Amino acid sequence: MQVSDSALDWLLEDDDPSVRYRTLTELLGRGATEREPAAARMAIPDSPAVAAALEPLAADGSWQYAHRDQPNRYLKFVTASLSYIAELGLDRDDPRASSAVEHLFSLQQEDGDFFRHYSCYNGLILRTLNRLGFRDDRRTARLRELLLNSIRHDGGFHCDMRPKRGRDASPPHKSCIKGSLKALLAFAEDPELRGTEECEMVAGYFLRRHVCFRTDDLSTPVVPQLLQLSFPIIYRPGLVEALYAMSALGYGRRPEMDRAWASLAGRQRPDGRFALEASVNWPHLRTTPRGHANKWITLYACLALKHRERRTAAKGNGQGAKENGGRQTTTTGGSKDPPSIRQERKRRQRRRSPFARQTTPSYGGQAADGIRQRPAGLAPSPRLGPSPRLWPTGRCPRKDPPSVRQDLARRASGLHGNATPPNDQSIRQGPARHPPSLKLRSVGKDRALQNSGRRRQRRRHRPSPRLGPSLKQRRSPVAKAMDLR
Repeated sequence: MQVSDSALDWLLEDDDPSVRYRTLTELLGRGATEREPAAARMAIPDSPAVAAALEPLAADGSWQYAHRDQPNRYLKFVTASLSYIAELGLDRDDPRASSAVEHLFSLQQEDGDFFRHYSCYNGLILRTLNRLGFRDDRRTARLRELLLNSIRHDGGFHCDMRPKRGRDASPPHKSCIKGSLKALLAFAEDPELRGTEECEMVAGYFLRRHVCFRTDDLSTPVVPQLLQLSFPIIYRPGLVEALYAMSALGYGRRPEMDRAWASLAGRQRPDGRFALEASVNWPHLRTTPRGHANKWITLYACLALKHRERRTAAKGNGQGAKENGGRQTTTTGGSKDPPSIRQERKRRQRRRSPFARQTTPSYGGQAADGIRQRPAGLAPSPRLGPSPRLWPTGRCPRKDPPSVRQDLARRASGLHGNATPPNDQSIRQGPARHPPSLKLRSVGKDRALQNSGRRRQRRRHRPSPRLGPSLKQRRSPVAKAMDLR
């Protein structure tokens, strides 16, 4: 799959100045101040698409919508409309877009959220604000911080305030791939988020699913809408935006992406164009009819291909880093390991051995240049690895296999070669050369066993509240009198 000349000429036609401007600047790399891009940008505010998109906009920045009394539906309408005019090329210099953004900020809460922490709203709104030129606004910074703090353990996002059905039901344990996709777009286009650890976690979430498929069945999409070619980019998912975001982050050449690329290549027409398969029914968001070739779908598919080839060329030239937003960040496309493995490797590098945390040298260790040295009697073990993490961390060695216990005892006592290691009984008794924590644990466990045995003996003679009094208490007064005789 490649960008054909006929498709490129089609995107550069004058009938749609928004597509022409973004093709010249983003796809062909032309400067915004050059003659042709500048002329296309000057024609955007007066284009028919912009006029139709701003038709429901009121003078105060609000939107005329039939279901304005319902916060969820109204925010969905506002977010989709702002995202569309940001795609067309408007920015904060246009007073109409600026007033609409101020109205959107009036719906924001103190923590930066807009409605029940819906991740699809937060990710899409952050991307829209960045495109409209509000990247440095403090209210945008609050939303960006909320998105960073909302990432889950698996790298995805979900709606925190949407519990399962039933009384006192907990939130869903699985992340929402629709909301995670909008967050992925925000990470791909925000210089302050690109290259962070959270960005790698989000990319790893989609790599484990081969972009849009189930983890237990890689031939079945998570939701059918993920394989559709949809526009505009609003709350619903689409295949082109996922490939565009992953390629912009440098993951376009990963083998996990091959299935998604094949799905996109199978729907390319002979002339290099792509058809629209899904859209919305709002009349102010004008798109081509379903089944017809769409310029926006074709443009984003070409941008995804460009980012994939550009990242591959940068890797081949040895350019491992690039400048983003005045900050040096490392490109992640050249790494061969998944993000989860790289994070675990970094975590292990930061984790120091137990001997480095001691304030004074123990077991004969000496300090040199502020770094604790390994004791001479603790040689690296081929079974446990070079770092003795299990000794002496307070873990009882009786739970380990005999071979591991003997190896631990040999390393603690300084025995090497063919020396006779101590048996399991010496470890259990806790000799003087063993750490005090193991001896205290062994003694405490023995005392606990003794106390439990005494409690069982006392309960044996205690009357049961369910069975009633004992046999001695059930004897009649006549029997007690006979005992007195």
